[in-house]
Amino acid sequence: IPDGCDICDGDDTADADGDGVPDACDICDGDDGVDSDGDGIPDACDICDGDDGVDSDGDGIPDACDICDGDDGVDSDGDGVPDACDICDGDDGVDSDGDGVPDACDICDGDDSADADGDGIPDACDVEECDGVDNDGDGEIDEGLDCDDTPPTGCETAYARYAESNSCFIDDGLGANRWGWTNFFGQTGTYTMDIYAAAGQCDLTKGTKTGEVTVEYTQNSVTVTGEMLPGFVMNVAHLYVGDQPYPLKNGSPTVANGQLGNTIDLDADTSVTFGPIDVSSFTNGIYIIFHAETCGAPAGKAPVTSAVKTYHKPYENTVNLDLEIPYDANIDVEFIDISGRLVMKKNLGRVSSGRNTIPLRINGLATEVHIMIIKTGKEFMRKKVYFLR
Repeated sequence: IPDGCDICDGDDTADADGDGVPDACDICDGDDGVDSDGDGIPDACDICDGDDGVDSDGDGIPDACDICDGDDGVDSDGDGVPDACDICDGDDGVDSDGDGVPDACDICDGDDSADADGDGIPDACDVEECDGVDNDGDGEIDEGLDCDDTPPTGCETAYARYAESNSCFIDDGLGANRWGWTNFFGQTGTYTMDIYAAAGQCDLTKGTKTGEVTVEYTQNSVTVTGEMLPGFVMNVAHLYVGDQPYPLKNGSPTVANGQLGNTIDLDADTSVTFGPIDVSSFTNGIYIIFHAETCGAPAGKAPVTSAVKTYHKPYENTVNLDLEIPYDANIDVEFIDISGRLVMKKNLGRVSSGRNTIPLRINGLATEVHIMIIKTGKEFMRKKVYFLR
């Protein structure tokens, strides 16, 4: 064949794969005449199982190959996972503690899925309390605490239960130790739930009624008010309101307190109110989970008298804690960033009852608002701190 007539740059008579296209013209290593998905690209050249010509998000990767619903070519943190797929703000491929949660998502320095006492706080974040339960999951109960001299202000995990319509977390398959209740209200009205503290396994005979919750449910909104019985107070309260029994985390039901959607930090208060919360889009009733940390405050005695203040000068690496507690305790401090991740954890040693001034080094913390959690083994204290670096 004269060069002027040659179709291809090579031997036009050789067609090894018998597809009617000379080898020298073959685009792919296979039959160029077969295009099963009709995208104009022979099957032998197809990158993906689908139309390689459609790229809806304009990331240069055909929809049929797209890993994520977004630009697969952008990976800001360089972890090999496109931003559109990234679960966390960091390397999703690194899981140092092997708990199935990437380090960048880890709440604690340990297995986030282990929660021996079912309080919604992973064992690796938990501290022992004088409650006869292995809070931190290390196989020992109340270790390191002088529980024979526990003050009457000891605190317990508590959940509200609506007697007419409720479901225990355990019965719904959320873990053998994750006790508590989700409560259903099928129509508008005013309802009352009982708050039970330390009712492990949802066994009311083990628990103590410490208060009541009033639910005011209208067509468009719901208001939830918790009231303590005489002799009890609350240090924190969480609330979930939804049209499904549980909130979801990564597509799965969860009862972790931080995922319930509404949190109010308290200071030995006897009441708390959430709402009004908009429920106008819920057409088949509502589900409510109410959690609180309730504490005893016997008649004639002040409730929890612990208090904490912070003093921090801008551009310095030290926070001074002014901590006042009515008992001796070993103090742990944690800092949680605005994304909910544990970014620093320190043990401040043992302090005596009364007022203590403690300097705390904060090297490495970013300029932003953090939640500081002070744990004494008997109670939690929370404080918002803004670091200007």
